[in-house]
Amino acid sequence: MKKTTQLLLVAATLLLTAFSSHGQITNYASVPYSTGFESGTLDANWYTTASAADGRIQIWDSNTLTWNGNTATAHTGTYWLGMDNSPGGNFVTTESWMGLDLSGVTTQRLQFWWSEWNEENHPEDGIYISDDGGTSFTKVLDLNGQSYTDLQWYQFDMSLDSINTVHGLNFTSTYVIKFQQHDNYYFAGGNDGFLIDDINVYTPCFTTSSINISQCTPYTVPSGDETYSMTGTYIDTIPNAAMCDSLITINLTINSTTSTLNELACGPYTVPSGDEIYTVSGTYMDTIPNAAGCDSLITINLTVGSSSSSSIAPTSCGDYTAPDGQIFTTSGTYNVTIPNTEGCDSLITIDLTVGTIDSVTTTEVACDSFMWTDGNTYTTSGVYTQNLTNSLGCDSIATLDLTINSSPTMTVASSDGVNLVCNIVDNHIWIDCSDNSVVATSGNTYMATSNGDYAVVGTLNGCSDTSACFSVINVGIHQHDNVDLSVYPNPANNTLFIDSDVIITQISIYSVVGKLVESNIPVSKSIALDGLTNGSYFLTLTLEDGRKISRRFIKQ
Repeated sequence: MKKTTQLLLVAATLLLTAFSSHGQITNYASVPYSTGFESGTLDANWYTTASAADGRIQIWDSNTLTWNGNTATAHTGTYWLGMDNSPGGNFVTTESWMGLDLSGVTTQRLQFWWSEWNEENHPEDGIYISDDGGTSFTKVLDLNGQSYTDLQWYQFDMSLDSINTVHGLNFTSTYVIKFQQHDNYYFAGGNDGFLIDDINVYTPCFTTSSINISQCTPYTVPSGDETYSMTGTYIDTIPNAAMCDSLITINLTINSTTSTLNELACGPYTVPSGDEIYTVSGTYMDTIPNAAGCDSLITINLTVGSSSSSSIAPTSCGDYTAPDGQIFTTSGTYNVTIPNTEGCDSLITIDLTVGTIDSVTTTEVACDSFMWTDGNTYTTSGVYTQNLTNSLGCDSIATLDLTINSSPTMTVASSDGVNLVCNIVDNHIWIDCSDNSVVATSGNTYMATSNGDYAVVGTLNGCSDTSACFSVINVGIHQHDNVDLSVYPNPANNTLFIDSDVIITQISIYSVVGKLVESNIPVSKSIALDGLTNGSYFLTLTLEDGRKISRRFIKQ
């Protein structure tokens, strides 16, 4: 909250102008123009006004205003222009007009120093310009108090040419620059107000130049303000002959250099200057002249290593690439050199074994199927491969060239149970199934001379097949052996009847190819045929004296 207590003014001040809401400047100063208010009064080209009687615009003496431990002082000298509201309460706008005759001039700048004491931000605060004697004003700069530090002086330096261009103004003989403040309290109490000092309207007179400096040691700029030890471009300012700023661009080259070397030595290391020899790793400094004749300071990061040796015994399936990139194609002992982990020579002895890739082809002829070493069973002719590993760990490629021949399928048939017929004419033999003995070596028929089991063995393309054994049971059986025996009906459907004057002890039924179909049939005058399929069969009867009688019948 604003304090309203006014402290005692230490020194007398001069109240400048009776306040009015309108006025007119009658005297316009020519340029260059400057004032620091050190006369204690405003020059004739100034005019002040306020929106109400509380507005106060006056020149103050330094150290006459103190509040809460803070004292207002001029930027330079003794006096400064103050703008505030006393005794405060209502908001008042105070204005300080500065009239200038700028007809026919160009390249003008406005420079002033400004401070504030506990000001807030008001849109009315700022710098205004009129080119028609104050009939109309254009705001060109905000002076917002809360953006600055109390009682700290700030310099403003503005190009009036640029301001005119931006705002559509012109240099005229009735050019007015207005300083405007708006608030409701006063200095050293409520602490609202502007402080203005050292106003200067001038034509810039600074000069520019550049110099090139090349030397070994650090360089001090002409003003003496800075010393530089690194190459670069620098700016320095000194007064010129007109006592304006002379801006100097300095292109500086410092010819003394610094560099860093990362060195690896496999033994003692001599620095570039030759002054020192080092045998252990570390960081060292050395100095030598550079190309410009200045000192070149070298930082040496030194690693001192040592040589090493080792041996290896690799096995290669084909060409072998050594650690140094050489390629060896035969077994042997070789020496190569590569850098070790310290960067020094590492001698490697290589005891090399060079293996080869094996390739083996096997030709096989098999009947029906062939099981190979890869565990697969092949049933068709073809070429097959598998990848193996030989004793050196190298690839071994096995190839199978396989021919599969089909075995014949042998069968035996008979129309009377004695004369046997096989299904092929050539390349077969007849055997007795009881002991595999050969009973005939040619002919596609064989007449059994005794009862028993017989088979045929056929060969085709080197492959053989043995038929199923055929049981011959009719050799030596006489159908008209003084036995009164009849079997009927023939053909039969479901029942076959037997009439005999002899005792029958066993009844069996065989197929026409000699295969036992039913045995141990209960002895009876009738035999059920329900289980038989339609076709021709032999009914074999065993008599009580051991003789066997066979009768052929048809089941339909």
